[in-house]
Amino acid sequence: MAEPTTTSESRTSPGMANNSLQIQHAYFESLAELDDWFQHPRPSISLPASLEDNTRDQHAPKLIVCHDYKGGYNDSSVEMGYTFQFWHLVDTFIYFSHYRVAPPPASWIHAAHRHGVPILGTLLFEHKESRPDCSLLVYPLDNDLAHYAEILAQLAAERGFDGWLLNVEVDLPNGAAHALKLVEWTCILRERLHELVGPHAQVIWYDSVIDTGKLAWQDRLCMANEIFFTAAGNIFTNYTWPPHYPLLSADHLRQMQASRQSMTKPIQPINVNDPQGNTGSNPVPASALTIRDVLVGIDVWGRGTHGGGGFSCHAALDHIVGNDSPKSSVALFAPAWTWEHREGEPGRTWRRWWQDERRFWTDYRVPELPYDVSASSPAVSLAEPHLAAGAAAYQTTAQTPANPDDDTEQRDLMPGFFPSQCIHDKYRSISQYFSGRRAPMPFATTFNPGVGTGWFRAGERVSTSAWTEVAFQTFIPSGLHGELEIEFDDAWAGAASMRVDGRFRSVGIRDLEIPQENTGQEPLPRTFQLTLTWKPLDSQVAAFPAIQFGLTTPNEDNSVTLTTDGVVQRTELLLANDWRRTHASWNIPLEERLVTIGVLLDGAHADVLIGAISASLDGASNLPIGWLDEFDAQGQWVGVIPSCCSSQAFKYLPVDVAGNTV
Repeated sequence: MAEPTTTSESRTSPGMANNSLQIQHAYFESLAELDDWFQHPRPSISLPASLEDNTRDQHAPKLIVCHDYKGGYNDSSVEMGYTFQFWHLVDTFIYFSHYRVAPPPASWIHAAHRHGVPILGTLLFEHKESRPDCSLLVYPLDNDLAHYAEILAQLAAERGFDGWLLNVEVDLPNGAAHALKLVEWTCILRERLHELVGPHAQVIWYDSVIDTGKLAWQDRLCMANEIFFTAAGNIFTNYTWPPHYPLLSADHLRQMQASRQSMTKPIQPINVNDPQGNTGSNPVPASALTIRDVLVGIDVWGRGTHGGGGFSCHAALDHIVGNDSPKSSVALFAPAWTWEHREGEPGRTWRRWWQDERRFWTDYRVPELPYDVSASSPAVSLAEPHLAAGAAAYQTTAQTPANPDDDTEQRDLMPGFFPSQCIHDKYRSISQYFSGRRAPMPFATTFNPGVGTGWFRAGERVSTSAWTEVAFQTFIPSGLHGELEIEFDDAWAGAASMRVDGRFRSVGIRDLEIPQENTGQEPLPRTFQLTLTWKPLDSQVAAFPAIQFGLTTPNEDNSVTLTTDGVVQRTELLLANDWRRTHASWNIPLEERLVTIGVLLDGAHADVLIGAISASLDGASNLPIGWLDEFDAQGQWVGVIPSCCSSQAFKYLPVDVAGNTV
């Protein structure tokens, strides 16, 4: 994988402003350092949020995001920095760094789990200096092959994350015998993770060394790397594949499954510790693997990626999950490209980055861009040595960057690698290929993007310092046509609110999953409750008739139709600093499984701020508005706050659904 653009020297976790989730040793530069860490008493830590229910279509392609922001471990707590917002589109998040053992920081674990996404760390061997550690992994000093598998599984369990990406980009010192040992070790790691972390734990193998022990990127699933695929249960292919390779991966998986089914004898367990086979670990049977377990790599920086990355990622996605594709899964590497590739340019601000970020991930269109998006895709670089050989026979040419508004593109999509003329439709964002995960009930958000220019409590600004802390993220709706924008200058609680453009009467906020209870008894009517904290930006707007909210239905043109029929109760409350709270409840059909909550501006065309929204079913008590786990039953702050506000003693009184103090 690509080298980091910068390297952090800090050995302490940059995440979390106080010590409740602080980890003293953020990463490990060698296996010896990891051993030393486990041979001494380790500080007890409060685990990040547990993984919420991650409900998604189990037959649809998965989206795996591999985070590589400047080498990792460099989040700044004193300025507005890069954060990842589109968790609802992602199935698994990988925290990637170029250290030997790179666990995700506590703050990123917390953010991922709060949004229902498993998060993995990275075990990396690259360059010649890593070969001794690569040998030590499977030939440990105590001759226990399970030694490091056990430690890595314990590390995941202790810190609360969900598995490992294995990236071995160096020739194995002992060739094919070493490769077989590595397969055995990977099976042990997978099984120990399932035992210590849970059945949802994952191991992902990066397409690197092959069964001979040589480093040879295959760019697809094939006979040379299938043993690592079955050991881990997932394979993340390299990025330099020509358009037909995803189909070849699917064909090879079918061949694997057919050959296993034709066997007269079952696959024997891999012997782990004892030469006589008294103990063993099994690879995943080919029959249990699907094309969803093949994660086809896309480098957003475009280094050898079909289409050139950037705003041309749709060219690669078409061959993986588009029409007539095998519907493999996708591993998207380094999406922080949207931040890094223009960082430092004159006039570059957080908000301008946010425009690019929304355009990359959603169908958002900026009415007037502050610069030319058509210059956003990088030219292909031959910086990676293994790509140079493949390019030697071709003349490398500069890539024509993609314009997101072009209707069609016909050009050399892999200049210098695999000359290929493809015709692709106009630019499509990531959300065009992956449906968003529905939020479980109960649901609450204060629209906190994990960055801010200060901090608000009950509509009052209590800090004016900029900060970044991903652990504070709550759900942010993206908005498709500018009808929803993040507002940092006024908020009800935390960092921000959402400004609803008064020119758009009806705006969808979030898809919710309604749980179905199978009690064997006659089902009872379901009562759906919504609580909205909001503020008009026009003093002439009447207090409460200015806004309605309820269940929405998406239309073909991406607008929404809001239904307020059937409301059985509605209460209103005027709060401090001109904020208001509206609560409504109504009966919904028993068979309803999905609802979309939204707001409707009634009459006036003035903009409105939405500070918090929460939803629950059947009279279930809501947590304090917009907060998930920051307050105890007495309303005392028990969570964490950004360092810019750490001197503040906050106390927040719980309220009932009508907004009254309880």
